[in-house]
Amino acid sequence: MLSSSFENLGVCKEICETLAELGWKSATEIQAKAIPVALRGRDIVGLAETGSGKTAAFAIPILQTLIMKPRYNYALILTPTRELALQIKKHFMDLGEKFGLRVLCLVGGQYVEDQFRSLRTVKHHIIIGTPGRISYHLENSKELILGKIRYLVLDEADQMLGGNFDTQLELILSKLPEKRKTFMYSATMTSSLDKIQTACLRMPVRLETSSKYTTVDKLDHAFIFLPEQKRDAYVAKLLADLEENVSPSACPCTPYFFWDSSF
Repeated sequence: MLSSSFENLGVCKEICETLAELGWKSATEIQAKAIPVALRGRDIVGLAETGSGKTAAFAIPILQTLIMKPRYNYALILTPTRELALQIKKHFMDLGEKFGLRVLCLVGGQYVEDQFRSLRTVKHHIIIGTPGRISYHLENSKELILGKIRYLVLDEADQMLGGNFDTQLELILSKLPEKRKTFMYSATMTSSLDKIQTACLRMPVRLETSSKYTTVDKLDHAFIFLPEQKRDAYVAKLLADLEENVSPSACPCTPYFFWDSSF
C-alpha cells in the first residue's frame, strides 16, 4: 500500500504540525483507512494487529473534532489492561498536550481515593480505563458521569469478552448516550465480537488490514524458577536460545520467570 500523508486524509493543519514534530511522516495502513471514515462520523470495526498504529487511528479523529468544539467528558476509551491504558494515555498526550488536552486514566494499581479526588476536582476531555475500574467508579461514586460522552472506543475488544468483563461492559454501556460514535478495534474477529458489534455500533464500516483473524487454540505457559543472583544470565541465555531455535508462530508459548532470594 502506498503511504498516505495525514494532510491528504483530512487531518487539520494543527495536528499535522504536531505529527511532524513527533516524526510521523506518513500514515500506516489502518490509519489511512480509518481516519477519513472516522472524520465522516461513521462507526468503525477495525481489524488490525498490535503495532499497526491503531491507537492514532482513533486518537487523531477524536482529537480533531474535540479541538474544533472543546468539551469535557468527550471520549471514553476502554482497554483490557492497565498497561495498554497507560500507553494510550501517552499517545493522546503526545498528540494533544499543546492544545490543553486533559486525560484521566482509571486503572488498577492506583489509589482509588486519588482517582475520586481527580474526578471531583478536575475536568477531563478523555477518560481511559479498564472495564473493572470504570464500573467500580460507576457503582461506588457519583463523580464519573458518562452521559455526555461523544466517542466510545473498545481497544483490543477481543480481550474484553467473557467472565466479569461481560457484566462490566453491560453496566458501562447502559450509562452512555445512544447518540455517540463507537470505534471497536481488535486483532481477531469472533462470534462474541459480532454480538457486541450488533449491540453497540450503528451501521459500522469494517476495516481490515490482515487476513489472519483466528485466535490461538492452545497457549502453553512455561514456568522457570531462577536463583535471584543469576537471574539476568539465565534470562539472557533462555531468550537467546528461543530466538535461535524456536519460531514464534510455531510455538504460542508465554514464558514466566520467578526468582527466589533463598536459592
